Amino acid sequence: MLAVVPADVPLAADPTTASARPRATPVLPGFHPDPSVCRAPGDDVVWLATSTFEYWPSVALSSSSDLLTWEARGSVVTRPGALDLAGVPDSGGAYAPTLRHGLGRWWLVSTVVGGDRPGSFACTADDPAGPWSDPVVVEGAEGIDPALFFEARPGGRRDRVWWLGTRLRDPGSYEGETEIWLRELDPDTLRLMGPEHVVWTAAQRGAVWSEGPHLVERDGWFHLVTAEGGTERAHAVVAARSRAVTGPYEVDPRGPLLTHRHLGQGHPVVAVGHADLVELPDGEWRATVLGMRPVGGHTVLGRETFLARVTWEDDRPVVNAGVGQLDDAVVGHGPRVPEARVDDLRGSRPLDAAWLSVRGAPSFAVPGPDGLALDGAGAARLHDPTGVPTFVGARQRDHHETLELAVTARPGPGGAAGLVVRQSGAADLRVEVVRGLDGDGLRVRIVARETGVDREIAGATVEETGSGGVEMLLRASCRGDAYDLVALVVDPAGGPPAELLRARAEARVVSTETAGGFVGVVWGAAVDGPGQLVLHRASRTVG
Repeated sequence: MLAVVPADVPLAADPTTASARPRATPVLPGFHPDPSVCRAPGDDVVWLATSTFEYWPSVALSSSSDLLTWEARGSVVTRPGALDLAGVPDSGGAYAPTLRHGLGRWWLVSTVVGGDRPGSFACTADDPAGPWSDPVVVEGAEGIDPALFFEARPGGRRDRVWWLGTRLRDPGSYEGETEIWLRELDPDTLRLMGPEHVVWTAAQRGAVWSEGPHLVERDGWFHLVTAEGGTERAHAVVAARSRAVTGPYEVDPRGPLLTHRHLGQGHPVVAVGHADLVELPDGEWRATVLGMRPVGGHTVLGRETFLARVTWEDDRPVVNAGVGQLDDAVVGHGPRVPEARVDDLRGSRPLDAAWLSVRGAPSFAVPGPDGLALDGAGAARLHDPTGVPTFVGARQRDHHETLELAVTARPGPGGAAGLVVRQSGAADLRVEVVRGLDGDGLRVRIVARETGVDREIAGATVEETGSGGVEMLLRASCRGDAYDLVALVVDPAGGPPAELLRARAEARVVSTETAGGFVGVVWGAAVDGPGQLVLHRASRTVG
């Protein structure tokens, strides 16, 4: 059964001091933005979907029986070619999903932003664990951040389906002014029908990017919960209610439902917003929200998923009553160290579902007896802003985490192969083996790429072995505000690896504040240009 948290949560003595602040840690650490949460009637398991943007597979799924410990459950869109991300820019792609259960099945709606085939789509499944249908484009569904709501007709059957969306106002009275609209959706044909209703603009005068709308029905009220202020430091969750699903909606006069923008830039969790609500079997309510945890003013982990408690007063929702901000104690959560993960890819083992590629399925990756062979032939270059590069990576989950790759790197003329700490095509850190255009000799170098410009921090030559490459251990260790980057050469005779290069790079290079965008660090292995890399083992440890 789902855990119940006592209501008598004490107030912090003095929230202006770090020692007295409520502590807030994510339930899904690392790049897990725009959480949407849902539970099917009669089920104790709660499911959650998060954005993946340009990464493949698209729209990540997790499940939990207590909302504190989550299990990765794969993705919604997994069939190669099912969702066209061709031409999608960095931080484009699959935006802000909504996960719902209705009419006896599961529904997932989202939007592809940018690229060759932008637009909103819907997928369905009998079981959220899959298989899911291929995405179906919903024609006429303008804007981003779609949502679904299943309204009960007289007699109680919830078979009236509403589609909600967010779009820029045209004309708008100021830059960034948006509106939330809804329209009926035929659940059989997935076509919009009937009149359109614009139900919302913003709670605060002049607020930008009212987005991420969700509808909740309770005791005869329809509650609209949205984000506004932009998904940065001014982010907030606001609420309004109406007696009719089509409005008019009356803003909650008590102000934002949840925000951290008033707590100052030095607060450990910022940019809190984009909430979704779920009722538990015992009648308790919870909200999932996104937030960021900067270190020294820079965020490398991206937007993470946090949990809050929801109570109801005067037929309106209240988040973390008595505290007014995210707080682990309110939901019974405590700091958890992400578990160590070791992926031994020898023996033709494939990568598990935690690993991602960029803009498409990793057809360049072939399991083999020595490990996963990544081939750069025919793929886009690593920093191509719209192509599918030879890259596989996993989300960085902690400010003190180490990724170590055991590889054999065989770059071709003018190519590179190695470890990449990726924020975008214009921002990364690399420990890579490179070969000159003349095809002679190998070098190992450590590179920081900022705003599209490479800067070599350290470099050294390395001897090529009979395999036409070199076997190495490549390591990246995040230490809060910096990364330690190390290259070690493996001794063919079985002796200890010999350190060849070591350098430190500022974490700000791959931070959201420097690079922009909506994602967090995804780190892993890559081939840039001609050549190959065999990934024997990948380990991720925290501490």
